[in-house]
Amino acid sequence: MMPPLFQQDRKPHLISLKWKAFWLFGAFFSGLFLFYIHFNHQNLKQSYAMQRASTQQHVQLALTGLVDLSQNNLLNLAQLIPALSGLRETLEQEDTDALHALFAPHWASLQLDSDIALALFANASGKTLASWHTLASQPLPLESIERAVAQVLDSELPRNFVDCRPECLLLSAVPVLSEGETRGALVMGRPLFTLVQDFQQIAQADIVLLAPPSGDDEAITVQHPALCPREVIGITGAARVLPLLKAFQTQQPKPLAPHRWQLSHQQQHYEIIVQPLIQLPSQGAICALIITDVGEALQHISRSFYRNILLGLGAFGLLQVLLFGLAHSSLSRLSRVAAVLPGLAEQRFGEVRDTLALTPHHWPDELDTLEHTTLTLTERLESLEQNIQQYTCSLAQKMQELSVERERYELAVAGANDGIWDWNLTTDRVFFSPRWQNILGYADVSHEDSPDHWLDCVHNEDLEKLQRDLQHHLEGATPWLENEHRLRHTDGAYRWVLCRAMAVRNASGYAYRLAGSISDITQRRRIEEQLSHDALHDLLTGLPNRNLFLDRLEQAIYRLQRNPGSGFAVLLLDLDNFKTINDGFGHHFGDQVLVEVANRLHSCLRTGDSLARLGGDEFSILLDEARTLEQAEPLVLRIRAAFTLPITVSGYEVFTSFSVGIVIGADHDIRPAELLRNADTAMYHAKAKSKGGLILFQESMHTSAMHRITLETALRYAIEREEFSLFYQPIVALESGQLTGFEALIRWQKANDQIVSPADFIPLAEETGLIIPLGRWIINEAIAKAAAWYHQQLEGRPLPININVSGRQIKDAGLLPELRKALQTHQLPPEWIKIELTESAVIDDPDHALAILEQIKDMGLGLCMDDFGTGYSSLSQLHTLPFDVVKIDGSFIRRMDKNIHDTGMINAIITMTHKLGKTVVAECVESWWQVEVLRKMHCQGGQGYVFSPPVNAAKADTLVQQGTSWKNPEGA
Repeated sequence: MMPPLFQQDRKPHLISLKWKAFWLFGAFFSGLFLFYIHFNHQNLKQSYAMQRASTQQHVQLALTGLVDLSQNNLLNLAQLIPALSGLRETLEQEDTDALHALFAPHWASLQLDSDIALALFANASGKTLASWHTLASQPLPLESIERAVAQVLDSELPRNFVDCRPECLLLSAVPVLSEGETRGALVMGRPLFTLVQDFQQIAQADIVLLAPPSGDDEAITVQHPALCPREVIGITGAARVLPLLKAFQTQQPKPLAPHRWQLSHQQQHYEIIVQPLIQLPSQGAICALIITDVGEALQHISRSFYRNILLGLGAFGLLQVLLFGLAHSSLSRLSRVAAVLPGLAEQRFGEVRDTLALTPHHWPDELDTLEHTTLTLTERLESLEQNIQQYTCSLAQKMQELSVERERYELAVAGANDGIWDWNLTTDRVFFSPRWQNILGYADVSHEDSPDHWLDCVHNEDLEKLQRDLQHHLEGATPWLENEHRLRHTDGAYRWVLCRAMAVRNASGYAYRLAGSISDITQRRRIEEQLSHDALHDLLTGLPNRNLFLDRLEQAIYRLQRNPGSGFAVLLLDLDNFKTINDGFGHHFGDQVLVEVANRLHSCLRTGDSLARLGGDEFSILLDEARTLEQAEPLVLRIRAAFTLPITVSGYEVFTSFSVGIVIGADHDIRPAELLRNADTAMYHAKAKSKGGLILFQESMHTSAMHRITLETALRYAIEREEFSLFYQPIVALESGQLTGFEALIRWQKANDQIVSPADFIPLAEETGLIIPLGRWIINEAIAKAAAWYHQQLEGRPLPININVSGRQIKDAGLLPELRKALQTHQLPPEWIKIELTESAVIDDPDHALAILEQIKDMGLGLCMDDFGTGYSSLSQLHTLPFDVVKIDGSFIRRMDKNIHDTGMINAIITMTHKLGKTVVAECVESWWQVEVLRKMHCQGGQGYVFSPPVNAAKADTLVQQGTSWKNPEGA
């Protein structure tokens, strides 16, 4: 029972919510029920209509297919008849008796098996020779047959046609051919009413075939406004269908669609479809009446309609009873919840909890959720009341903390280097901090708070952009304002400032306040301007650098393209022997010389000419309005005259000259870098010819560069096509003259038999990286050759092959795996291979090179230092690197008989190498005198033309097999 506290006055005239719900839901479900019955009935009718349309389409397709099938079968049969033995010859001879005798035996079977009612033979001129038929009427439809025969004889193609005079026949006319010539024609016919029998076997419907309109009163006819009088030429179930035809003519059937009616006859319902079947050119169309019994389907729709009404009424009554019961219980609980809500406003939380004490339900519903939510709300309101009291107590503490934060903010603003400003857009007044005023010199003057007075201080060139950026930010186009501009100081000068700000907006996005700061960036702008200047100018001479010169050169090219009558020339000047000045006096002295050189060059220019320092001791001049070498020579003469006088620096006098390369601008010169490159090429040709020279660039100077490109391309194809071969130069023991090994040397013979020197393609391969695949090919070839000698077991001791490896190969991660793979593939002991490399190959990264060499040693391979004595630090390398053999460079050996100092150096190298426990081999040994001297110095080995030049693989095999040794022919 509800507590008295929550009792409320009730008005007796109010209608209960449960009755409102009862009638409301009753009306709703009544409408829903009526809609369901209507929808279901319409759905059944639509399904019936779709089913009838599908059946109609199926029947029409079946009927059309029967016509096509009958015509095709008749045509095929007509095409088979001429194959009878002797028929073509008899037809060609126009022997009527023989034709009768030949075809008569087959006529009876054609009537029984194929329903053939007409057969006619005509000669090549279209004349009828013989005919057979079972037609009740006479004469035959010769006019249409003769016309069809003429067409068949003319086109030599078969033809199907229909004729209804006097009886409707399906006819086929085919030519009779023999040896490529037409001997005559055959016409065969089948009565059209045979289609009725075939149709009755495949379709559950009756059919009536109607001939074209005619005036024959004796035959059975059908007359209808949509058909006109027509003769019945075929019918199924005549006893059943003829009364329907009569009713169709006398009654008014219900039209359903074009050519489709519904007919009720003797309490039965039928659907009649009129389908044009075959169109005859001059006789009209043959039509088909398709009659289907639809009574059972319509009765099914009616029964379904009444059944749905009964089911709907029963469901409606049951639903109303259930709804009434549910509404009574639920609304009672809802009333109880509504009664306790005022207690929440009066903060009587305990009484609310007692009233809504939850009773568990087996099937909780929304009302349980409402009661539970009300209790939860009660608890939260009670908790909220407690929290409000706590928040009230802490509010004073928060206010005090806020005061401290505000004081801290004021101190931060006062201590910041930026000037703070705050623009109230509503009052159009601006607050400026003391630092803001100090930046512009207003430290002791109270600055006005008008924004116009601030904007008046902005430089005229910066004001428009500042106003535009302000407008964009206030309109919301940018998230913040950032602008660099100049402000006028009180001393009249301008200061560069960086202005940053952000607008404060209301809920609709309208800005009502704009706050920000300015930073004095005057010094930074000066530095940036200086950096910008330095980026385009030479720091030493102040002249334009390469970038600025290329830009001016590009502008000159554009001018030449727009005005072909104009012209320009590019001069590239390089100081001769400037390195000597740097080495002799130092770089500071050289820099002072360059400054004086720049001043003198600048004094030689005309107005409109440009001078730039490209780097080092290279200068470039853009000579305006110069179209020939003769127009550029006066400037060169002035430059040479200016440098006839010495340059005095720090009390020293030096003379210098220039090598000059000149390029004349042309229409096809479209890239400044190419012009500068061509001038540089001409300058180097001038310097190579004679220092202080002048050369005009010629296209032929590209020949060497193009040759290099061509050689690189050919080298790539050569590696792909394996145009290389290995030659082997023997290494001989000087004491015994015995063969101790070979050095593998690569040779390149092009496909056109042209020999390319290793001095040409080896450096190119190094530069382009092609030495990597080329080196791997050398490794595999050399190891394969050594393996061949090893497996022949010609000698007990190994004959190692020395393989040259470059510095770039040392850096290749695939070098060691390639060596291991080749040794494993060819089953070769590692002592049969030695790796040769020069000091320069390891100087770039000695630590990495040392690690690689140690791994090569761990594999069991030998190491040879090639060209010893010509490197950067020969003695340190000899001591540090794990070489087994030191090969003295051939330049020392060749000068032995001419320079005693070289002989002494060779002796010192051999002695030092022996003390380090290494073997010495001399390269380029070309005389037996050199052999004897080296042998006396205890040099173990040698190689050179005195023993043998490099030989191909076949000759190397001969040397190995014969165990060749060399002796001094003059005796020791």
